[in-house]
Amino acid sequence: MIGPGRGIDPALRERLLTETAGRASAITAAKPNATGVNLFVQIIPDNPLKAAANGDMLGWMFFLRS
Repeated sequence: MIGPGRGIDPALRERLLTETAGRASAITAAKPNATGVNLFVQIIPDNPLKAAANGDMLGWMFFLRS
């Protein structure tokens, strides 16, 4: 009914599909997500000021509550 991408040029469509496939394979080749205790340890920032400057609000909130 809405049809996003319906009128797109076929050459552009192929280029976008190729780029997206490359990114998808890079993401799936990355290390698996951390679970359990490892995830909790990764929340704790090594440098709280750097965490705040980079917008890592979860790490910053954890630092403030400690």
